[in-house]
Amino acid sequence: MHRSPPLSLTLREAPALSSDAVAVRVSGPCLFDYEPVSGRWVRGFGCLGGRETGVDGDGSNRTAGVNADVIAAAGAGCILADADVRTFSAPGESFFCRDHGRGLFLIAAPSLLEDPAARFVCDLQID
Repeated sequence: MHRSPPLSLTLREAPALSSDAVAVRVSGPCLFDYEPVSGRWVRGFGCLGGRETGVDGDGSNRTAGVNADVIAAAGAGCILADADVRTFSAPGESFFCRDHGRGLFLIAAPSLLEDPAARFVCDLQID
């Protein structure tokens, strides 16, 4: 596996006024290894609560009704996953597309926040 440096994912709400407090949610730092040829990945402790493994592009998932492996999440609105989101989904369909190709996706999902109109920024940091 290719050893990557630690990663952190941060959701930072943008204040309405410059003097407003900024809410921050952080996942990480955690080690993350990714093998580009096989798509195999390993996430260490510190992101989403524990060590996990997965294969990018295999079409599998660990969460019922979710067609992707979520690698890291900061709050509900910032997600690092091995599949993209659907541009349109009917009720009962998964939020994610099927994971049939290589690629990791940094997803900013306002519809998953308590206040979908809130302004926020997702930052993925790899040290």
